[in-house]
Amino acid sequence: MDLKCLISFCFLFALTFIFLRLRLCSPTINILKFINDARKRESILLSSIGDGVVAIDRELKVTLWNKSAEKITGLKENDVMGKSFRDFVKFIREQDRTENIVFIEEAMVLGRVGFMQNHTVLINKDGQDIPIGDSAAPIFDDDGRVIGVIIVFRSTAKEREDQSLRSDFTYASHQLNT
Repeated sequence: MDLKCLISFCFLFALTFIFLRLRLCSPTINILKFINDARKRESILLSSIGDGVVAIDRELKVTLWNKSAEKITGLKENDVMGKSFRDFVKFIREQDRTENIVFIEEAMVLGRVGFMQNHTVLINKDGQDIPIGDSAAPIFDDDGRVIGVIIVFRSTAKEREDQSLRSDFTYASHQLNT
């Protein structure tokens, strides 16, 4: 066999090997692309939620932190991920200024959705009180054990302002009628 034939044979063998390799790897590549695309969609959906969404594990370490949580708290995801939730997020009862995490404990310990008490504030990164509301839900593993909690919260400042305006209007209307 001359050198030209040997080179052609090796080239053809290499092309065949590459083709077969790509053909065999194609399903794997498609699966990885599908998984990557699904993660991107989930990230977009999570970023689009207007409420703060935070997930914590059994040790109260932050495992998820969306853009709205950043906006409400003033804390960036990379500053809180993997760290203790209680070191960064302070839910406080307005009337006695004590910590209000009973709704999170209900979800973690009892495995049921817990709701935040009315008149709860979150102290943001700048030390401001942000009136908030919402809930915490348990995260279960395949065996039904609670492995963490999803906490959802939103600012209720606008709602409070609207309620105050309605109360003022009602009072003014009453005064005009008497």
